[in-house]
Amino acid sequence: MIELIIIVGIWCLFGVWCHSIAKKNGRKTTLAFWMGFLFSWIAVIVYYVKGPTLEQQGKNYKKVIESVKGE
Repeated sequence: MIELIIIVGIWCLFGVWCHSIAKKNGRKTTLAFWMGFLFSWIAVIVYYVKGPTLEQQGKNYKKVIESVKGE
């Protein structure tokens, strides 16, 4: 029984990990959680490889430009 609890806990950690990657990259967080929960480390690798969306990249570039102008 304790083994099952540990395994489900680890699956949840992978789900939370994918959720945080998706949130940082501007992607759907609920889908990311379930993908991480179901496919564990494979989903983490996929979310890292996919990277940020074009919209998120634009926001990141704006932050960089604003920080350079502020110096």
